[in-house]
Amino acid sequence: MITRFSPDAEAELAEARQWYARQRQDLDLEFMESIDEALSRIVRDPQLYPIVYGGLRRAVVRRIPFAVFYELGANEIHVIAVFHSRRDPERWHLMSVPLRSLVRYSEHAKNMLRLVP
Repeated sequence: MITRFSPDAEAELAEARQWYARQRQDLDLEFMESIDEALSRIVRDPQLYPIVYGGLRRAVVRRIPFAVFYELGANEIHVIAVFHSRRDPERWHLMSVPLRSLVRYSEHAKNMLRLVP
């Protein structure tokens, strides 16, 4: 199964990795290992994690306060966001991940654009 990241998910992941790298030597590697473990669990059983809105699923990352939000496509996993769980939940009102970047990933995102002010 192919795993694709939205541009926003890639940016969030890079930003988080840089932050962890500044905290302690090799902490960014531990962070990435945790993310990789979560992605491996998703690939092994994509329907394991709960749907949190529409077709969007959330996998909580072990050992770090992050979650991977994703949608299932035909033989693909679309990673929509890699989100720090202690961030302001208002940013995720109605799971409105920077939706403009999601339109190419799903019909669901097009419908949600009509809901976000």
